[in-house]
Amino acid sequence: VGEGAWLGHTPISVSTQKDAGQSVLATGFPVQFEFKSSSIQNFFQITQRFKKTRMLGSAAMSLAYVACGRMDAYWEENILFWDVAAGAALVKAAGGWISLKSTGRSPYAYQVSCASARKLFFEM
Repeated sequence: VGEGAWLGHTPISVSTQKDAGQSVLATGFPVQFEFKSSSIQNFFQITQRFKKTRMLGSAAMSLAYVACGRMDAYWEENILFWDVAAGAALVKAAGGWISLKSTGRSPYAYQVSCASARKLFFEM
């Protein structure tokens, strides 16, 4: 804690991108995702703000990519806490912004938003 984030022996940091329209968003559909109109609408409302959207299939990998600057932001709703805990710590250690908000669906389900820069974070 307090030592930064590292990839092997190399220190890592989040990207410097501040504009959502030029950013790459990592996201996914968690196990508990409900494919109903309101959920899909919310998903597209978030993703359409970004230049590109990528789904790696792993929340932990997506957050690690944000931490080392390969992607600029991550957002996912109703993801389970243990799927993002380590990645959230990496993003924070690498200088990123992160928020975990309980969705109320279960004691372990969260909406996760993270970004490389404060301005980008608040655009989400």
